[in-house]
Amino acid sequence: MYLALLPSKESEAAIRAALPQCGELHLTIIHVPNADKPFDIRTTIEYWHDIIGGRLVAAVERLAVFGPPASRVLALKLKDRHSQGSDLFSLRHVAEECLQRAKIAWSKQWEFSPHITLGKAVLFGSVARGTASLPNKITFDRLEWRS
Repeated sequence: MYLALLPSKESEAAIRAALPQCGELHLTIIHVPNADKPFDIRTTIEYWHDIIGGRLVAAVERLAVFGPPASRVLALKLKDRHSQGSDLFSLRHVAEECLQRAKIAWSKQWEFSPHITLGKAVLFGSVARGTASLPNKITFDRLEWRS
């Protein structure tokens, strides 16, 4: 199970215009590997709507390749990954608190590094192709828990 922050239709269209071979687009706020039943997640969603206002804009830093050699993915890395006071980090913190109260462990395999996975790196060939038209910011307008 994971908390997915979804780009607006306009931002998704801008990404796909630059890199049409992208798969499903989202930013994972937090991943819960062993949650097989529902738990109270209202706090995270309420924070999204009440505090952030249901919209969040993040600047694009660059394209990056993540993962081990056998399963590398191309990602759109966002600039505020180390901004502890940023909306993305605040949303992550609220999600951690919600899970902690429910006594549910979340994945700590990787440090939180906001990015949108675009797809398997091998599908993109030369990473440099088509990147000139990447958007310089991404607007997110939906948040949902997915299994």
